Amino acid sequence: MHEEIFEARLQHVRHKDVYRSLPRPYGEGSCEIDFASNDYLGFASQHVSVPRAVPLGASGSRLLTGNSKSVESFEEEVAEFFESPKALAFCSGYSLGVGVLAALARNDDIIILDQAIHACWVDGAKLSSATTYYFRHNDLSHLRTRLTRLRQRRPRSLVYVVVESIYSMGGDLAPLVEMSRLCAQFDALLIVDEAHGVGVLGRGGKGGVVHANLEKQVFARVVTFGKGLGGAGAVWLSSQLSCAQVVNFCHSFIYTTAVSPTAVAVMQTGLRYLKDSAMKVLALQQKVEKFRCQLSAPPSLSPILSLRMDSFADLVRVYSCLKASKINVSLIRSPTVRRGYERLRIVFHSSNSAAEVQKLVEEIKNESYQWI
Repeated sequence: MHEEIFEARLQHVRHKDVYRSLPRPYGEGSCEIDFASNDYLGFASQHVSVPRAVPLGASGSRLLTGNSKSVESFEEEVAEFFESPKALAFCSGYSLGVGVLAALARNDDIIILDQAIHACWVDGAKLSSATTYYFRHNDLSHLRTRLTRLRQRRPRSLVYVVVESIYSMGGDLAPLVEMSRLCAQFDALLIVDEAHGVGVLGRGGKGGVVHANLEKQVFARVVTFGKGLGGAGAVWLSSQLSCAQVVNFCHSFIYTTAVSPTAVAVMQTGLRYLKDSAMKVLALQQKVEKFRCQLSAPPSLSPILSLRMDSFADLVRVYSCLKASKINVSLIRSPTVRRGYERLRIVFHSSNSAAEVQKLVEEIKNESYQWI
């Protein structure tokens, strides 16, 4: 009986043309030009040599046997580099996002999410006992309206506002300075997900918060190591008191095996690469500006561009033509984005040559499209 139920559910998504399956293995040996991955600085393709022998696993959760000098030393190094009072390491950005909101936000509290926020924060808000609201994507006026009305009704509630420094699907930047001012005005706590900002924005690639000089204004930041830093894992950057809350109440931190020493070594390597790559980050920022100008895209430091067309069929056709020309971009369909907002997602990297960009330009320049 269960197989019939499973098959019916899958048939439903096939009928809606949103069925998912794993693509062919990506990476080594590929002759495609990479305009798809989140490996902005090329760190993911580096072969890591761990400088010393490290244990394979952590052996238990952080609160039992999984704490170690290596992970504590790493957290201190990360906190110092990103100019934060404290850091806590997680196995992934998703486990961090889905856990911290449920840990921090209680019955009388309020969570306000940007409509384009990553799914982990949506899931984390659902797991919390707080009341959740959304504001229109990057709409400061709508955020102000939300904060005004909620503060009038619930003046003593803790209010968390969660945004991303660079949004992964559209590539647009959050107006962090203005958002920080709004949060200060209404005594709200601003959480900034830097998953796509680190390695791209700010001094030495430290992210959008540092780029906006808001290190002391935001309540917390999230830095992930699986994108611009090339590896895996994530850290929560916030105050000592906030981190103590996470250690005491965050289920995805408490009830899981700690980040392994080998994973810590990989994250440390990504951080070391970033520390040594200030000129590479600057070169990427300059290259992105040039590329956007060449493609008549809106000016921005974001390496992510999203292209829309009149119909999904047109998107599929252009995507297929690019694949045939060995150009790898991402076709983003619902439910990852809302139906009608499907797009081609193009990502630039420090390694993309002028010839590769020109090839991409030649493939799309005669198409009818618009940048999101």
